[in-house]
Amino acid sequence: MLDDIVLQCGQVLTVIWLSPLLHGFVVTTEERGQGRSIFQPYRDLWKLFHKTLLIPESASWVFFWAPVVAFTAMLIVPMLIPILAIVTDQPSEEAIALLV
Repeated sequence: MLDDIVLQCGQVLTVIWLSPLLHGFVVTTEERGQGRSIFQPYRDLWKLFHKTLLIPESASWVFFWAPVVAFTAMLIVPMLIPILAIVTDQPSEEAIALLV
């Protein structure tokens, strides 16, 4: 039980930390010779998270909670799809079903 929870947390953290690297690799490959680094998405995220939070006085609660809900929805995907390992006690039928 605890192993499954650790595996799920590991999958979510893997997706969070490696998805900008994958994006940087794809962009760098598409724009060969442009001088863009593979780690540029990490720099962009660093800059984004260190900006000052500005909330207009007339904004409703949706203005704050919509990005939180969207980010949480994106984190549900790696919880449902096995990324790091397929852990089954049954024969390969379930593993094939998970891969398809």
